[in-house]
Amino acid sequence: MRTEISLHRRGAVTLGLACAAAALVAGALLAFGGPVLALAMLLALGAALWLLRDLNFGFWAVIGIITLLPFAAFPFKLVFIPTFLDAALGGLLILWVLQTAGRGQWAGGRGQR
Repeated sequence: MRTEISLHRRGAVTLGLACAAAALVAGALLAFGGPVLALAMLLALGAALWLLRDLNFGFWAVIGIITLLPFAAFPFKLVFIPTFLDAALGGLLILWVLQTAGRGQWAGGRGQR
C-alpha cells in the first residue's frame, strides 16, 4: 500500500515539475521574444508533434515544402546553410529509423508495419 502511494506521489511531483518548467519556458519566451514569437513556437511545436505521429504526415510535409518553399533557408549557418527541405527530410529519416528500430512501437505504439 505504501509503495502505491509513493509511486502516485512521485508521478504528481513529476507532473508538477514538468508544468513549472513549461511555465518558466513560456514566460521567458513571452518576456524576451514577444507574443508573436511565442505563438509561432507553440504552433511549430504542435506541428512537429503532429508530424511525429505517422510517416505519411512527414511525406506530405516534404511534398508541401517542395511545392511551396523549395529554396527557403534557415537564418543561420552551420557548416552549410540548412534549408527547410533539409530539415524536413532529416526529420523524416530520423522518424523512419526510429520506427524501424522500434518495430512500430514509438509515439504511443501506433506505427505502421
